[in-house]
Amino acid sequence: DHVSFPGALKSAFTTQLSFEHPESYKALPTYRVVDQHGAVVDQSFQPDIPDETVVKLYKDMLFISIMDLIMFDAQRQGRLSFYMVSAGEEAVSVGSSSVLDPEDPVYCQYR
Repeated sequence: DHVSFPGALKSAFTTQLSFEHPESYKALPTYRVVDQHGAVVDQSFQPDIPDETVVKLYKDMLFISIMDLIMFDAQRQGRLSFYMVSAGEEAVSVGSSSVLDPEDPVYCQYR
């Protein structure tokens, strides 16, 4: 069982979260807690945040997915000049921004 998309060709799934030496692998392993069906694959993982926060983070990721659909359609209709979707990367922005303080600077970029 492995990931297969550009940048992670044949990356094997793992439930072991650790620092690795890239030269030891053809493709670095991809850590995951749940599989594509939502089933927990790493039984040892215990989030150290309240359930309410987990639900909020999930809702934020869902919100991004919905906004992606709306904004992408608007761009295709010529109502926006440019829009870059974040499909499959919702957790990156939600997870990293969830630990920011209001006064923290953010420098956004594409590529």
